[in-house]
Amino acid sequence: MNSNLLKHLPKLLIYLRCVIAFILLIDSLDKQISLFFVPLFAIAFLSDVFDGIVARKMGVSTDSLRRFDSLADFILYTCIAISAWLCHRELFAGFEMALLITFILQMLSWFYSMCKFKRLTSYHSYLAKVWGITLFVATITIFALNYSGWILMIAIITGCLSIVEDMIITSIIPTWKVDILSIFKALELKKYWNNQEKQ
Repeated sequence: MNSNLLKHLPKLLIYLRCVIAFILLIDSLDKQISLFFVPLFAIAFLSDVFDGIVARKMGVSTDSLRRFDSLADFILYTCIAISAWLCHRELFAGFEMALLITFILQMLSWFYSMCKFKRLTSYHSYLAKVWGITLFVATITIFALNYSGWILMIAIITGCLSIVEDMIITSIIPTWKVDILSIFKALELKKYWNNQEKQ
């Protein structure tokens, strides 16, 4: 594979994730899913894993690409959430309040980011990556095993923690930046920027 194609591969993988998201949503509109639903979702998840790896390896991991990556994640899991509600609504009984809290926290995080930076955050923190893994496992168990239970609750708790971490990072850093892996990294960045201003 030539280097020119490799440089465009991360963006192609992100586009693939968006396309798969809408295919999954369309597949679930009749409140049933085909045999291709879970494998396609797995491909979408893997595209999320490898787009960043390839982008860093090829030196094309730009701010705009990382923001596009975050948008694709949002599109994918929004489509998954709608599909799950259409096909497995009964599995969400008892989780309504937890899901509502997660939704409100996410809205607050986005509102805070827009107020401070005039754009949405795209930190891709370690905790966000863990949330992605728990969402993957929860999605597989819901659609392949018809089960939610404690697996979904772990995904919800991890999501809330990730969103709170996002808001803390936003409160720490003075200017917008992508790929801040943790609160500790945010504190290091703030200290570095403060030292730069003093020089």
